[in-house]
Amino acid sequence: MRIVHLSDTHIGKRRYNLNSSPRDFYDAFREAFEIALSYDPDVVIHSGDLFDNPYPLNFTKRRIIEDLVNFSRKAPILMVAGNHDYADVDGLSPVGFIGIVAGNIFNAEYRDVLSHERPRPVQVDMDGARFFLIPFVRDRQTLRGVVNAALEDLSDGLNFVVLHQIIDGFTAKKKNMTLDIPHEELKGFHFRFVGHFHTPHLDRDGGFVYAGSTEALSFDEYEYDESGVVKPSTRKRVFVFDFESSGNYRVEEVVLRSPRPFLMYRMDYPSLEELEERLSEIPVEHDKKPILILKLRARNVREMEEYSHVINTFRSRGYYEHIRADIVPDEVAVEVEETGMEGIKREILGEFYDMVVEAEGIVESMEDSGMRNLREKLMEFLEARYEDREDSSG
Repeated sequence: MRIVHLSDTHIGKRRYNLNSSPRDFYDAFREAFEIALSYDPDVVIHSGDLFDNPYPLNFTKRRIIEDLVNFSRKAPILMVAGNHDYADVDGLSPVGFIGIVAGNIFNAEYRDVLSHERPRPVQVDMDGARFFLIPFVRDRQTLRGVVNAALEDLSDGLNFVVLHQIIDGFTAKKKNMTLDIPHEELKGFHFRFVGHFHTPHLDRDGGFVYAGSTEALSFDEYEYDESGVVKPSTRKRVFVFDFESSGNYRVEEVVLRSPRPFLMYRMDYPSLEELEERLSEIPVEHDKKPILILKLRARNVREMEEYSHVINTFRSRGYYEHIRADIVPDEVAVEVEETGMEGIKREILGEFYDMVVEAEGIVESMEDSGMRNLREKLMEFLEARYEDREDSSG
């Protein structure tokens, strides 16, 4: 049996508030499915987060559903709703009715899980294999109940589970989340096709795969080499599995070409000439303009402002689709550590510092609610000034 796995297409995502982002995510969605169908699969699996939110624009929803219906004429499509796909109120995703329109698409909604006396997955039998479809479940007890219900109904052939969760220590650590379900509770299946974690990860020993997202929602979905280019091991892809009746399999990973490239440059105390030269060099030719992530360390606030001026100049030149700059000036960190907040307040208020401190003391001794309100306003003012100072320093 040939199974192609993809996930987390996040249609409609507006990354870094860029107008080009929705098109980027749609391009990756189209390419992933076109690659999948080019392998003449027995089934295509999408393991959640088809859309980036449960209320996509009508035009977007119509286009995606039309695409899926056309794709399903070439191969069956199994889908589960991810955490971005459905609203908690009714547990329905924007493609909840698509199985009615296209009989070759099987979609598991959260409402489906709860429509029985006890929580159960959606079950699909196909070519001697049984697929258990489990949409994203926030409640751990319900999730384990759904998994246990599937394990009680395994077939004599191949048994696969499709879900949108964090299931093991590796991905839980990467996602900074606690385990939704221990891996040991999923060992009854021949293989597990999982969504939710955005960096591709195949665990042969554990018998599961995260296809990852088809387009990066953020720069931290990638790992970067010393030159700032994305490492091949973390590039976006689809997985093509060929399963034998015994459960053994061969797998091919097909890297996508359409995702917008990311670059990450790290520089400590560069001269303005060095920074400008680095920004002028785009190391790899791309069909799309890259998104550049800059991690800079400056000696002081003045140097930080000079870096910002150079970066803004390059923004206007249009070399990059977007430049995100994180600049850390050393002197601010040192100043806060050595001087403390009271020292910062004294520097900001100057000759008025003693007067404000005295006023605070007077207000604290008052019982009048109006005066207490005045004290709160004074404190809010001081804290806002302090935060503004921090923000302006990076």
